[in-house]
Amino acid sequence: MQQEMKWRYYNHALLPTTAPHEEADTAALQRKDIWKAFGERVLLARWTSDFDCNENTCWWYTIKDTPFDFMDVKSNYRSKIRKGLKLYDVRVINPLEHSDALYEVMNEAMGTYSEVCSVKVDRDEFINDLKEWEDGVTFAAFSKEDQSIAGHMFVRLYPGYATLSVLKAKPSEEKNQVNAAIIYSVLDHFASQLSQGMYFLAGERTINHDTNMHIYLEKYFGFRRAYCRLKLQYRPAVRFFVNLLYPVRGLFKRFKIARLFCQIDGVLKMEEISRNCTVGCCKLKEG
Repeated sequence: MQQEMKWRYYNHALLPTTAPHEEADTAALQRKDIWKAFGERVLLARWTSDFDCNENTCWWYTIKDTPFDFMDVKSNYRSKIRKGLKLYDVRVINPLEHSDALYEVMNEAMGTYSEVCSVKVDRDEFINDLKEWEDGVTFAAFSKEDQSIAGHMFVRLYPGYATLSVLKAKPSEEKNQVNAAIIYSVLDHFASQLSQGMYFLAGERTINHDTNMHIYLEKYFGFRRAYCRLKLQYRPAVRFFVNLLYPVRGLFKRFKIARLFCQIDGVLKMEEISRNCTVGCCKLKEG
């Protein structure tokens, strides 16, 4: 049933399995049994429309739809990319053959998130999920000094586009431009596909934790924002509480003293953006 509905479960929400540039199957949301089909943990459905519209809607995907040209990058950025390539050897790997090393990178990277809003990484669950990575392409950055894995990226492939699903690096290695080495190598690997109309999807605007990665991709590698409209539909009982809390949503931004408050703040922030998307150009701050 879940496959027929073209929706999947992630972090208490239903997300469409369609591509960002395709229309979501919103007709399925009118079926009352959709909430039961995915279990009691589902609180809302979230999707987007009007992909890559010419209007700042406060919600966007970060994408790359042109081949990467190293000479288009500012000279100081080029020097950082060269530094990363000098120190790391980036190559395609079988993730199951390096499961422990990949987990170590993931665990150290996630440890930099704020304690309240962070997501704990279970080792066994992470290694089991690596089986799905065999359907895409996994890149790993090996230190040329000791051949340890300093960072990795998983690229999931779809017809017409690919997602940069996971990019993690050891915090201690970031100063050596390991991320730059990985991203450059990925774009170089897929250069011919990019020239033939494929695009890279680096994710949506983040809500629950701060990240400069999207800005980094824009500055260093020519990624851009593809604006769209954020749409939300809540489980019936949840809509009541959202409407109740929305007028005092600012309180949750000040008191993120527990994971629950962090999650509530995220939902209310998306609700604010979704409402703003219906009235015109975004006037909200990004924070």
